[in-house]
Amino acid sequence: MTATTTARIVPPKTPRSVDPRTVAGVSLVAAIAVGCYVGFFGAAVPIAVIGITIGLFGVAWASIRTPGILLAAYLLIPFYKASFPHVGPVDVTALLAVINGFQVLFIIADGDCLRGSRGGLALWVAFGVVILAGVLWAGDQALALNRAATWWALIVVPVASAIRVGSERRHVDAFLGAMLVAGAAIVVLGLPNLFTGANRVSVLGENSINTGFIAVIVCVIAIAWLFRVAPAGIRWLSVPIIPLAVLLAVASGSRGPLLAFALLLLFAMVRRPFSKRRLSKLDVGIATLALTTAAILSLALVRLPTYAVSRLTMAAEAVGSRSNLFAAAAEMFSARPILGNGTGSFAVYAQSAVDLTGFSYPHNDLLQIGAELGLLGVGIFVALVVLAVARRLPDEPAWWAVRGLFVLAFFESLVSGDIYEDRLLWGLLVMLLSAPLVGRIPQTSVGLRMEAGDVPCVGRPSNVTRSAEVGMPR
Repeated sequence: MTATTTARIVPPKTPRSVDPRTVAGVSLVAAIAVGCYVGFFGAAVPIAVIGITIGLFGVAWASIRTPGILLAAYLLIPFYKASFPHVGPVDVTALLAVINGFQVLFIIADGDCLRGSRGGLALWVAFGVVILAGVLWAGDQALALNRAATWWALIVVPVASAIRVGSERRHVDAFLGAMLVAGAAIVVLGLPNLFTGANRVSVLGENSINTGFIAVIVCVIAIAWLFRVAPAGIRWLSVPIIPLAVLLAVASGSRGPLLAFALLLLFAMVRRPFSKRRLSKLDVGIATLALTTAAILSLALVRLPTYAVSRLTMAAEAVGSRSNLFAAAAEMFSARPILGNGTGSFAVYAQSAVDLTGFSYPHNDLLQIGAELGLLGVGIFVALVVLAVARRLPDEPAWWAVRGLFVLAFFESLVSGDIYEDRLLWGLLVMLLSAPLVGRIPQTSVGLRMEAGDVPCVGRPSNVTRSAEVGMPR
């Protein structure tokens, strides 16, 4: 007679229509915001206060239910802020930073958000502490304190919402969808500017580098995520956005985003060579799309801005324009290699050099960290990057898209990055550190359960499947 063991599987709880924590959170956020408004303006305009209260309740609700969309809106600020008028005393960056910063309250209240790499998140906080400590040995402590305060207020606190986004797949999907929709809208808005005669195309008043970068971001999300998860109809409707985005990237005349995109493709080929997986119809379709894009480019280049296109072939000019900045950062690092010269010190050094006046960062995150924070900062930064790229995440299109975007942002940061402004890089880094590892699903003492919105990890049998097999005779 064969002995068997059984394990009871606890079904997921049916979500309540109204979560008391949601109501409490919305009330708290709205009450604080309305209190700040009334304290600043007074209660002289009650109708405006009521309208703003309703709007803040809506924003607070969205911050709890759809944190992925709000995080995308914050990380994409450099790509659209120039077209945003200032309404009252509130800047869009500060407003979205506050809204995303409130996610810290819900992360503290919900321990399930901390299912990722706690060591990696501790390193992330440690890097912020090093930036704060760098004020102590900086030459211009007023500037250093301003940079450190900006880092904590506009990067650490709001980007902490990426912890909650990265902990659940549905929030990751919402984040990617918002990024793709916003990026595609910017690409479409930029198409009329392709043939206006401008030397370099830009959209929404932003610089041409951001225009080229957002166009490349659209390509990455569409190829890695949309074409693999969307219904067939949406896939076909989305196909034209790829060649149009490439055209806009070329017309921007920005070499950095296109170089980063090429390095990302090389990284993808090394990471997942075709010899280790079957060639699917989607792979064939993507290859065909690439050839089609190349054909369209060859026909359209004659009508694109001549100066923008010619810049892409001026490699020597590109190296020359950055070499002085790189050399200055390397010289600062060699002078004080252990702790660096202090937070914000590159900007001070650049103002004293004849050929660097007007530059506040060396256009390379790694060199900037080395110059300002020394080997201590470089070691933490490199550890964070390696951990984010090497973690065993679910083998799903959403996570491949996030990882691809992070690698793209990292390569871009090596040619035009500023550690105090690269919110997209830091946000994607924290998302990857917060992602649950393959096969990690919350358990209880009486069985196994899956939270609503969780998806069993692809690549190994899910915990639910293995549990169901326990009762089978051996």
